[in-house]
Amino acid sequence: MLKENLTNIPAPTEIESIQNFNMALSNLSQAIQDAIEKHIKLTKPSPYSKRWWTAELANEKKMLTGH
Repeated sequence: MLKENLTNIPAPTEIESIQNFNMALSNLSQAIQDAIEKHIKLTKPSPYSKRWWTAELANEKKMLTGH
């Protein structure tokens, strides 16, 4: 899907202005976003998950408790 989307945007050229850069960035971002939306299934987090718990907190806990 991404390969197909990339063929639909203008071919890469040397970027000579901020406007050209922004246009190329926008085209690339849109091609990637379209592929993501089509092929990546969104999941809902479990209501029992600790969304605030991070790997960094887990490491800190290990250091404090020695486990």
